[in-house]
Amino acid sequence: MTPYPAGPELHAISTGKQKPEELIRIASAIHPYVTAIHVREKKQSPRELWALLSELAACGVPPGKLVVNDRADAARLSGAAGVQLPGSGLPASAVKKGFPGLRVGVSVHGPEEGGRAAKEGADYVIFGHIFATGSKPGAAPRGTEALRETVLACGGLPVIAIGGILPENCAKVIRAGAAGVAVMSGIWEAENPAEAAEHYRHELELAPAAGENRRRTEMNRDTDIVVIGGGVIGCSIAYQLAKRGVRVTLLEKDRIAGQASGAAAGMLGAQSEMHEAGPMFDFARRSRDLFPDLAEELKELTGLDIGLTRRGMLKAAWTDAEAAALRADGRFHQEAGGRAEWLSPCETGWLEPGLSKELRGALHLPDEGHVLAPELSTALAAGAARLGARIMEHADVTGLLTEAGRVIGVQTREGKIRSAGTVLASSLWSAQILAPLGVELPVYPVKGECFSVTVRQPLLARTIASGGCYIVPKPGGRIIVGATAQPGSFDRSPRLGSLLSLAAQAQRLVPALADAEWERAWAGLRPQTPDGMPYIGEITACKGLFAALGHYRNGILLSQATGVLAAAVLTGGAAAAEAALPGAGELLEAFRPDRKVAAAAVRQ
Repeated sequence: MTPYPAGPELHAISTGKQKPEELIRIASAIHPYVTAIHVREKKQSPRELWALLSELAACGVPPGKLVVNDRADAARLSGAAGVQLPGSGLPASAVKKGFPGLRVGVSVHGPEEGGRAAKEGADYVIFGHIFATGSKPGAAPRGTEALRETVLACGGLPVIAIGGILPENCAKVIRAGAAGVAVMSGIWEAENPAEAAEHYRHELELAPAAGENRRRTEMNRDTDIVVIGGGVIGCSIAYQLAKRGVRVTLLEKDRIAGQASGAAAGMLGAQSEMHEAGPMFDFARRSRDLFPDLAEELKELTGLDIGLTRRGMLKAAWTDAEAAALRADGRFHQEAGGRAEWLSPCETGWLEPGLSKELRGALHLPDEGHVLAPELSTALAAGAARLGARIMEHADVTGLLTEAGRVIGVQTREGKIRSAGTVLASSLWSAQILAPLGVELPVYPVKGECFSVTVRQPLLARTIASGGCYIVPKPGGRIIVGATAQPGSFDRSPRLGSLLSLAAQAQRLVPALADAEWERAWAGLRPQTPDGMPYIGEITACKGLFAALGHYRNGILLSQATGVLAAAVLTGGAAAAEAALPGAGELLEAFRPDRKVAAAAVRQ
């Protein structure tokens, strides 16, 4: 195994100005200090490039540190560790499939490109240019704020900063979230390249400490509202608050969308999930209808696409009894003003030819849809950040600050943040925060397992559901199948028996899935309440503390109405909430945290 230096990554990218013998001499001197040496020699022929790579290895440069620019074939033949692709090049997933084992990087110029590279399977991205650089005269630098947004859009994928990187600004880009830096002339054209590389390495090793000092300073700054929890609910509330000009700080103990929000299939099933009139039904339909405007708004603000698709859903029936129940559902939705249509077996097959011919028909709900779940949370957080919010990952809240019976902020492992208001949106971890105050909001986990496959030709145009199984077609030939329901389990490992059962149900619905290519399996913990409704509103026993949690498997669907409702209440009270969401008073009454819930009313 190639020994890599500790600390943030340091990539040395050749400039194309050195003769081969000089490049080899410099690479031999700097490799102890760098993570990767990028051979970016655009003028060389394939034969010349292969000879150069071979000579580098022969001169003691570890092949495990060599990265070849846009030539996966040369990388593989020479034994190099990786390939760096341009943003307009082949998808990382295609290169990995053709050249398994290569570490694949992608060069990107903004959050949207970064998010796409992450989705396509890149191992890291290089983003820039961050600062002014002589290699791009007249081109405005993108700056550290754009770097932060790209880091967020990449959802945990390492982002390497490039462009105008000097030893003295390494700490600045690391504090902005970069996993490392890439340097060209600062090393390759230095009077002593080895000393220059060592200087960069030294500054990078100090950078995490500089970053921690900055975090402690930030942690002790005041803010208007603190939002605890970086799932889709917390991100939606932070975004809506930031739109209203509120100074908001979002704290996430792990990564944005690292729990249930990242494991969801992203379904917007307001009609498919609700079967009776009431506050949940009204809330769900209103929230679903907010998504088209939100998708456009986020794309314009952040450049990120949440993948909104509104092609409807089919709820399929295998038996006459199931058909009768679905017909009744259809009548209910029609009477409630929604669109719903019962389809005969022939009509079902005409709409979705890939479905089993044994079905007794299906209920067509044309207004249902879905989004890319992790991308939704990421875009909301990026939008909030663009509007001035502070988004802080790996910020574990250990307690609430109180004064005279009022919550006045939070305590984290790195400091205190005082605030005028605090929002608790960390559903399954809320108990440990509330316990010292003597407050209990019953929430329990329901484990849900899913898997995904890929197909070369589209099998479905819309979501299919039957019994406990749903099938959601996503862009790029990806299909998500879910989901099991195991109440009370904190285990996030998918189990073979559950996956086999889901696969059998899915294949029965869509026989051609038997030929799909396996992608992956996962499990998420969905936060359920005893009566099946979320807690939204101020916790009366703790003034200054607002709850927004317990959305179960409807977190994605309900996120937007929850964000609008919570932000309106927090900034303008009941009157503002009613103006933002007519009927808000009835919703807040139904969802109030101090309502009496009966354990016997548990919904699974």
